[in-house]
Amino acid sequence: MSGQATTMTRALITGLAVALLLLSAAPASAATPCWLQVHNDWSDNGRIDGRYADSCYEQALRNLPSDAQIYSDAADVIAAARERALRRSTQARPGQPEARSRPRGDDANGPIGTALNWGQRAAGDIPLPLFALAGIALLLTAAGGAGLVSRRLHARHAAPGDDPGDTDS
Repeated sequence: MSGQATTMTRALITGLAVALLLLSAAPASAATPCWLQVHNDWSDNGRIDGRYADSCYEQALRNLPSDAQIYSDAADVIAAARERALRRSTQARPGQPEARSRPRGDDANGPIGTALNWGQRAAGDIPLPLFALAGIALLLTAAGGAGLVSRRLHARHAAPGDDPGDTDS
């Protein structure tokens, strides 16, 4: 193998390795504070669908950004969810499991909407389908690069008189 082909092969292998590492690396993040989970739950669809501890609701109200307090109903929605949680906790009987209701609007968008929104939990998250498209693009680029390298390697090893495109013989 010549020096240029070896360099191209190394560059291709290095590029593939970096692409695989980027695709397989999970985001390293600490546990999300419960008040932020409440904020994310509200920013998802304007409702609080999950159940949280009373302290989480209190912290969520304390940490609510001023623009959300002024321009949205977040404080009202969080306070109402806190009241529902307190009401549920006082109505729960010892020894009986609490009935869990399914959040409204789970299947409102159907299977396509569910697939497109799957994995997106917080307002700043990147949608999962975008990662899938980026992965497919990287794989197609890598396949094209491998084909280019393969053609060049075959062309170097072919006899000087052999022309695969020559049909005059």
